[in-house]
Amino acid sequence: WQLLAEADTLEQFEQMASPKVQFFHFGLSLVSHSNCVVHSSSGEVHVKINNPLHCLLLANIAPAQNKKAKLDGHTLIQTREGVSIVTAHCPSQGDFVLELFGRAADSAQTGRKQSYQFLMSYTVRCKKGKAG
Repeated sequence: WQLLAEADTLEQFEQMASPKVQFFHFGLSLVSHSNCVVHSSSGEVHVKINNPLHCLLLANIAPAQNKKAKLDGHTLIQTREGVSIVTAHCPSQGDFVLELFGRAADSAQTGRKQSYQFLMSYTVRCKKGKAG
């Protein structure tokens, strides 16, 4: 049951990115990449997220077959004018998992220790890797 002008098929629904509830609590919304699988022919991915409350974001990328093997230095997040751009570099051809985490921006100012919370993930399919 859907409250949409045009209902999504089951296949479309299963391919959608699925942010966790906290993603919306932080006032975030997806600008790009509404599917959970992202294809890259260049080895680089740019995910755009509306971030009007300036939530602090963190991203990790890891090989899909070993998610614990985080690849340091392969993600960058830039926020300007309420939009965050998450850039991820795949070092080689293959499937990777891009995970996004966040915490409230005011937690740094209030001095309260607040850990980053898992927000969502993507599977990134790279046709070739990107150095750097």
